[in-house]
Amino acid sequence: MVKAVWARREHQKQLYLVDESCQFIPTVKRYLDYLAALEKSPHTLENSCRHLHYYFTFLEQAHLDWQQVTPDDLVRFVQWLRNPFHQVNTFSLHRTRPLSERSVNTIVTAVSSFYRYQIPRGETLTNPILSAQISNRFSGFKPFLIHTSRGRTTRQVVKLKEPHYSGT
Repeated sequence: MVKAVWARREHQKQLYLVDESCQFIPTVKRYLDYLAALEKSPHTLENSCRHLHYYFTFLEQAHLDWQQVTPDDLVRFVQWLRNPFHQVNTFSLHRTRPLSERSVNTIVTAVSSFYRYQIPRGETLTNPILSAQISNRFSGFKPFLIHTSRGRTTRQVVKLKEPHYSGT
């Protein structure tokens, strides 16, 4: 069972993930230490760990290795997040609120950042985070409203549509 625990790090406490034998999960620890070295806020570090806790709990329940996850597994992870009981193949008889679309997208973004960190460090894995090409900077074709992309040339494919709330 994956757990999030507080540990001391350079005169501060920081949240880390540990496995069933209370050992740090090395890849997550390295990633969180990397974020801390970049002087990310304590709030960002804590949220990143909590988001990865969701992911590694799902991987454990689904009997998946984080290095072998496919895009289809990531879709199953999104479905798992929307299930308020966070159990693989379990559904409720009672109504409970699932995570919002925005919360799910934030968690998937944290998982995406975790994989983007791992790839240049030589980890042998398939990146389950699919990105769609918005434009090719060498192409003469520019999609309508490309100016709203803020310089990004890709966008995340596995993403829930978030409801728009009116200000009234």
